[in-house]
Amino acid sequence: MAFVPIAEELGLIDQLGTWVLQQACRTFANWQRQYPGAGLDCITVNVSSRQLVQQNFLRVVQQAVLDTGLRPADLRVEITETALLDTPGEAAVVLRDLRDFGVKVYLDDFGTGYSSLSHLHKLPVDALKIDRSFVSSLLLPGRPAIVESILALARTLPFDAALVDI
Repeated sequence: MAFVPIAEELGLIDQLGTWVLQQACRTFANWQRQYPGAGLDCITVNVSSRQLVQQNFLRVVQQAVLDTGLRPADLRVEITETALLDTPGEAAVVLRDLRDFGVKVYLDDFGTGYSSLSHLHKLPVDALKIDRSFVSSLLLPGRPAIVESILALARTLPFDAALVDI
């Protein structure tokens, strides 16, 4: 996990993130063409908070999708809740633009960061991904109530789903 902070420190995270996004889209588009009946519906790419608020991020995503022949709905962008809370206004604009383009936005590791419920209902995300630490302890007393609470919360918001991160 030290790789990302080092890349950020060296100022390489934007270039690296762009390369990863392009490669993921290219590889997935090739798989869709090579294996048309395999049920390959979407690719999910994690995005750093720095990458999300870079000035041309929407254009980078659009270009990666268009260059590879993917449909925007084939791409899921995953961000952590802490990434959103650093700059909630800027992040909300970018996420709204991504969704308007057709890309789905997932809020990753929900429940492990510094959740701000006052911001959550304003953020244009399509799904909450419940962190695996909650899911792995479902059989322990008291823990299922937390997962059920997160699921209940997700049902009250305009999300498509609350996903379990396995």
